[in-house]
Amino acid sequence: MCIRDSEIGEPLTAQQAKQLIQGVEEHTKIMSCAINKLKLKKFSIEENTEKQLGTFIKGYITYQINPKLWYQPWAKLMTTLLILSKYTGIGVFTTAGCGQTETYWKIP
Repeated sequence: MCIRDSEIGEPLTAQQAKQLIQGVEEHTKIMSCAINKLKLKKFSIEENTEKQLGTFIKGYITYQINPKLWYQPWAKLMTTLLILSKYTGIGVFTTAGCGQTETYWKIP
């Protein structure tokens, strides 16, 4: 399957991204988390060198979502990006296996 540029849509502007982040922060609350920081390294056998790739986080975070979030104009975009991140990864070094997410929904 080939996806054309015209099917992807326009990139978010910095202002749109900032509004989305602020909206999510205002309508969510962290309920629990367990996070470990890891220093990822890359070793080159050919050059016999080790390179630090940076500090990464591994763990889980549980959020409580205010039901009013779903009525916000950016709710569909937020959900779309969250689902997309599961398949594409997020952040730096996704091709190295970093940036993987899993989302579980529990609706009372």
